[in-house]
Amino acid sequence: MTLYGIVDQVSGNLCRVCLADEACGHDCEACAGCSRKNKGRLMEAENDAGAVVGDRVEIHAPESSIIPAAFLVFLLPIALMTLGYALGKYLLDMTLVGVAMAILGATLGVWLCVLYGKKIGKKSSTVYRVSRILMDDE
Repeated sequence: MTLYGIVDQVSGNLCRVCLADEACGHDCEACAGCSRKNKGRLMEAENDAGAVVGDRVEIHAPESSIIPAAFLVFLLPIALMTLGYALGKYLLDMTLVGVAMAILGATLGVWLCVLYGKKIGKKSSTVYRVSRILMDDE
């Protein structure tokens, strides 16, 4: 996965990057003019490229750590929704109960994904790396 952003702070081999919104066209100046600053768009990355504050950078995250989480987020709610419908429709022989159980199952699946995200977010092993510094015309 490739992300783009502007270096906001450098500390040793780590840097804090303000992620650029795809729609903004990367026009912000060192995040100072970024209307999304401090709204959940900041991340830390290893500064392998030697970027300094204000540099526009390309960040890479290993897909091997992202794919299992995406798989879980998409499939768990669908699986629980299907299971809920099957329990309500076929075991209780009522379609309306099946639909209600499907909604309950999907809601439970989303809730479990949120809890999992909060748990794994605290001890995430995903390492983001600044792979290169972008020039003005990129």
